[in-house]
Amino acid sequence: MEQSKDAADWTLREEILSANVQLKRHGFRFFDLTECSPQQEKTKRECAKAIRYILADQALVQELEKTGKLPVRKVASSGASKKALDRYRKYIIMAVIILHGDYPQIAEYLKFVWKEDNS
Repeated sequence: MEQSKDAADWTLREEILSANVQLKRHGFRFFDLTECSPQQEKTKRECAKAIRYILADQALVQELEKTGKLPVRKVASSGASKKALDRYRKYIIMAVIILHGDYPQIAEYLKFVWKEDNS
């Protein structure tokens, strides 16, 4: 059983290293995100709504990947505030990259994004 934990740890490390390659194109690293993640539930829900909006539109995902920038004006039409999009830009980009890519272990930490906001 210990061996499978080691394998899972190794896989997680590999996912983080791979994600770092993608995130570097946007000017930050995976571990920079601890400083820019939303703390308040309301803000987390607002970011999750923006993330779902981007992921639902392949053109927005491609724009983000191509330009390396969050299409704030387009995403603001989802109802997310421009202020929140600007403040949590790194977090939103990271979440889109993780959830759109092949990072199943890291994606587990973001599974709350798929819960619809009922408020």
